[in-house]
Amino acid sequence: MRVRGALIPRVRPFSGVRSVGHAAAVLLGCLLVSATLLHAAGGPADLGPPPPSAAAPFSGTSERADVLLARVYASAARDDEFVELVNVRADGIGLGSWSLSDGEAVATFPPEVVLPPGGRIVVTRNSTSYAEDLLAAADFTWDRGDARQMEGGVLRLADDGDEVFLTDPSGTLVDVLVFGDSPYAGPGWMGPPARSMGRGEIAVRRDDPLGFPLDRDDATDWDGPRVYRLGQSNVALDPVASSGPISALVLVSDEGSTRIPLSDRRSSIANRPSGVSRISTWAAATNGSSRMTSIS
Repeated sequence: MRVRGALIPRVRPFSGVRSVGHAAAVLLGCLLVSATLLHAAGGPADLGPPPPSAAAPFSGTSERADVLLARVYASAARDDEFVELVNVRADGIGLGSWSLSDGEAVATFPPEVVLPPGGRIVVTRNSTSYAEDLLAAADFTWDRGDARQMEGGVLRLADDGDEVFLTDPSGTLVDVLVFGDSPYAGPGWMGPPARSMGRGEIAVRRDDPLGFPLDRDDATDWDGPRVYRLGQSNVALDPVASSGPISALVLVSDEGSTRIPLSDRRSSIANRPSGVSRISTWAAATNGSSRMTSIS
């Protein structure tokens, strides 16, 4: 049969007994030839034991995280990188045998460690450097310093990007932060990494409008308009009740403050005055008192 110039062989009707018998004879011949070649070569080559199967890094992921990563400081000028945890439950949680990891080393909390309700705990690489830079004491160290020592390895958070994993004693992944140029695309995280931290910058988990930590397992938990830096004050600005007409706004930025007439409030905040790179707070000036709130 010829189709468009190509020869197509005519198919012979199937004959079950003859076809099976012919195939069996061919197979037997191949086996005899293979056995002869192996015998001549001194037997089959020693390929060694099969490679071990890759172990799963986590036994599962937690549906509800009661302990969350709250702050991570990775791009440090010194050796005081740190990780801060927060308990979001209304009762205490034992952290004995819980672990922090950067995907390479694992540091484990010693027994009898309890994180109180709403409490925070700081683990740093060098608690001495941490105390000198932040004027506060760390709770644990995974490498050096006077704080209580974590058990296990030494985390080395990469400046350009890395992962921080929090697991419970069963190996269940409780929380994870993926940032910078990390290629991680595994359990506990969805979408692209959170933004990288510049030198001296701290990744801080954001809160929802009610003040509870966000926990969407993606970059929006961490990436907000504000950039936090080591040594930067973080004072909550509570509303102050006042009476009388508001006459002006004072925009407070890293470069100083700018007084804006009330009539220019909308356009000034939208366009930002010259020399103001990031507006952090505003104050409404009245007759002798003020009201301050964050617009970050």
